[in-house]
Amino acid sequence: MGCPKIAYSQYSNPAMRCVYNAAGGQESYAGTYSYNVPLEEWNNYNQNYRNQGLYRNHDDGVDLVERINHYGTRAGEYGSIITPSGNYSTSFVPKWWHWIYKIPRKW
Repeated sequence: MGCPKIAYSQYSNPAMRCVYNAAGGQESYAGTYSYNVPLEEWNNYNQNYRNQGLYRNHDDGVDLVERINHYGTRAGEYGSIITPSGNYSTSFVPKWWHWIYKIPRKW
């Protein structure tokens, strides 16, 4: 399962989508696909978030943090938590050091 060479040479949004789709395909081939679509989407967007340096031109309307929060909430990774002292909400919040994920790099 491979992506077209042009997608990798441009390091753009098509390359990000290709890697995103390839990650799902690898799980299917390995027999580890969980059929929990929101969890799979959350995992794929997390992977793309960590690999932003590979996709220099991906900022054309793809908000990875918003998608991580959306699918993470649907998968049960984030949401409201009730405690004896009250309830609070969890979500993905980029840390100050996450700039390292945006350093341009090659495969």
